[in-house]
Amino acid sequence: MKRITLNNICSLVTDGTHDSPKILVNGMPLIKGKDISSGTINFDNCDYISYEDYIDVIKRVKPKKDDVLFANIGSVGDVARVSNSTDFAIKNVALFRPDPKKIDIDYFYYFIKSNSFKAGLLNYQSGSAQPYITLDVFRKYRFYLSEDISIQKKIASIICPYDDLITTNRRRIQLLEESARLLFREWFVFFRFPRLRQGFGGQAGHQKACPVESINSTGVKIVDGVPEGWKKEHLSKLVTTQYGYTETASQEEIGPKFLRGTDINKTSYIDWASVPYCPNEKLDFRKYSLSRGDILIIRMADPGKVGIVEVEIEAIFASYLVRLKVINKSISSYYFIHYWVINTRDS
Repeated sequence: MKRITLNNICSLVTDGTHDSPKILVNGMPLIKGKDISSGTINFDNCDYISYEDYIDVIKRVKPKKDDVLFANIGSVGDVARVSNSTDFAIKNVALFRPDPKKIDIDYFYYFIKSNSFKAGLLNYQSGSAQPYITLDVFRKYRFYLSEDISIQKKIASIICPYDDLITTNRRRIQLLEESARLLFREWFVFFRFPRLRQGFGGQAGHQKACPVESINSTGVKIVDGVPEGWKKEHLSKLVTTQYGYTETASQEEIGPKFLRGTDINKTSYIDWASVPYCPNEKLDFRKYSLSRGDILIIRMADPGKVGIVEVEIEAIFASYLVRLKVINKSISSYYFIHYWVINTRDS
């Protein structure tokens, strides 16, 4: 094992454009930190720029196959590996190009992705409102790494099958979630659902258990925009709202978990293992503690993204989030979160 820097094992350590090219509806993809998650680059919701701006931006750096991207502004710490598709530009993203003569390519990716690499590095991030890591920090940051490439290859060969399995399962989860959203939209947005023989009961999403028979949407009587027997309700009667706590997160276990916007803006679930901690010296834990069923919505930087607490855990939430706590027993947290996702997507 030897203590080295990225400059020792990479042919290039740089970052994307610092300019702000005009965003278009279509064009060449501009990948930012928000588009990197779980080791992959998400092109589905990325920004686009003109071909002319793209040519200008890639003069700084053009991503190549096997480059490793590291979100260094905003969603700090998210990592992805560039596959065969390299016709895109980057912004608010650092790029590491490993030298295959000095390090195994697969091993390098898994190492950069690991907590052992990121834990110490994230302690050097600057900025409270918009955290970031400078290129100077990346280039000078020192870490321990095995120099034996044969050992590196063996380690990578063990990790790779598990990583592929995780990726496959994530894709299955995405497909199941999309199916759930489509069903929810059919039933609770378009009101095309099986009709209850005994009629509808209560408010939206709260129906009496009874036998059903399927009919098309023309068989459902709609009154004032909602099915007969339902009613519209003001949000303030369904949930309470609260801003989160302002503090700098830490990778050290010095307090409760500290949920931030960057922890819920990429996936529909919260990966608590990757959530950092919050110093508890001045913390009013009772005021900001999270409970199972709490809904968190990002209010700044990436507004509208939503997450839900599904486990009992000692955690609080950051000031860029708004906590919604359901107070009306006729609606569940899951009903609300699906309704929110469907309506914010369609708006």
